[in-house]
Amino acid sequence: MRTHVFKMSLSVTIGEGASSSLTVLLSYRVRFGDEVEILTARVLGEDAPIWLLRRIENDRTLIRKLLAHAAEDVAFDRRRAEPVEIRRAA
Repeated sequence: MRTHVFKMSLSVTIGEGASSSLTVLLSYRVRFGDEVEILTARVLGEDAPIWLLRRIENDRTLIRKLLAHAAEDVAFDRRRAEPVEIRRAA
């Protein structure tokens, strides 16, 4: 099973209305259709806290983005693996 990587930015509200933007690097796998398994989440080079990982796993919009990103990766790899003659004919 292939592992994909996706870089994203999250806005996190802290305390009473103060918010902060975090850059998160996710590694994930696509399993059985639309099931996404988040393997790791790194925030600025540090492991993400469990609460952030749970938020990421439950974000359906993000899961759809991850699935689309994985499909693009696979399509790119398949195209790159085609012989040059076939690509020229297309």
